[in-house]
Amino acid sequence: MTRPGWRGDSSVYRILIPEKYLLGDGNPFDHIIQGFERSEDGKIEAFDERMTRFAPRILPAVPHLTQLTGHATQTIPTPAQAIACRVRSGVNKYESKNGNYQTESTGTLWLNDDVPFGIVKAEVDTKYSWGSRSGKMRTTVLLKKIEKNAKSRLFASE
Repeated sequence: MTRPGWRGDSSVYRILIPEKYLLGDGNPFDHIIQGFERSEDGKIEAFDERMTRFAPRILPAVPHLTQLTGHATQTIPTPAQAIACRVRSGVNKYESKNGNYQTESTGTLWLNDDVPFGIVKAEVDTKYSWGSRSGKMRTTVLLKKIEKNAKSRLFASE
């Protein structure tokens, strides 16, 4: 995820959420059990209680769209290979439990069941408001590589 001007330009997140919360129309980020962040400098930090509580505020750009529509197909060129995809558009609205933070995301997902996590490409535009602050951000995800028997490289010891 890139976030110009905030703790470097990009970070990698690993979050653990029970699978039952990944399905349906709720916000899976409300159910984070544990999370980690690796910043550009390679430093890895476990989410503390505060980060876990604020994760729904800083991770809304992760392509989690509900109410998916569309039945188009399209072949997407990626650095890995050209991949035939199902194209779906969707929306997602989120409001924090106390009502202090809201997001509204709209976007398009290019999906293929044979790639990791099923997402070949995603383009998501998110409007957010947090108290008196508001803004917009765009997240773009594109599959870069497919490896057999891949292992996570988030942790330095791996």
